[in-house]
Amino acid sequence: MESTEAAEAATDYVKELITVLSTEDTEMVQLQGIGAYQDKSNQIQRKMNDQMKNDILGLCAIKEEKEKHISTNHSDASHGTALAETTAEMDRAKQHQARVQQELSATRDRVQQCKAEKEQLEGERERVTENTTVRLPEVRHNFNLYSNISRIRWQEECKPGEINGFICNANDVKPFSLNSQQNSPFFIANYLWDLMEADW
Repeated sequence: MESTEAAEAATDYVKELITVLSTEDTEMVQLQGIGAYQDKSNQIQRKMNDQMKNDILGLCAIKEEKEKHISTNHSDASHGTALAETTAEMDRAKQHQARVQQELSATRDRVQQCKAEKEQLEGERERVTENTTVRLPEVRHNFNLYSNISRIRWQEECKPGEINGFICNANDVKPFSLNSQQNSPFFIANYLWDLMEADW
């Protein structure tokens, strides 16, 4: 009975491992994509910071120029017009700065999300590596041990729900074919024990 359960567990584990290993390439592509996205967002952030600095320097220069123009021109009318123009320029610059800050905040959020995805994928990769290097050899060893003790040889390629194989006794080979949906695990274990008993 233990050999049947161990064989089923080993078969399920090998199928799961094949599925995980086939997705490992996809995870690598995702990790590389996340890294590229992070580099791109860092470049955008630097460009936006440079643009904000240039805008601020430009506005300061315009303000100084307007102040010089105002100081040389003593007319109240021109002073009011220049002040209104400078105020409008400052308002436009503040709006532009607010838009840049929103874009920068959205980019930072996306970078944080990408970092979290990257950490999750790296954790999954470590788990798969551990399963491949530690658990798979152990399962393979146990499967071979049970097969040698019981002399059961499993047919690996069969339909879902079918349990096929043969038992090698001293004088003959006894094939078996059972359906796990029609038979209970208890019946299957007893049936296999009965096939082996003749030689024990």
